Amino acid sequence: MPIPHETMRSLTEENYLKAIYRLSLNKKLKISPTAIADEMGVSAASVIDMIKKLSEKADFIR
Repeated sequence: MPIPHETMRSLTEENYLKAIYRLSLNKKLKISPTAIADEMGVSAASVIDMIKKLSEKADFIR
């Protein structure tokens, strides 16, 4: 049974937020698009696009 598109997007967003959280646990590490990209195995450009999407949904991302 295929997963609906909206659910996939939510799972992707959740994965980005989890990666940001994991990186935040290391207080010495600056959380940058490059650090998130390395953590997730994606491009920095993909991270920037997702941060823009997430920031449109929630005002706590700056």
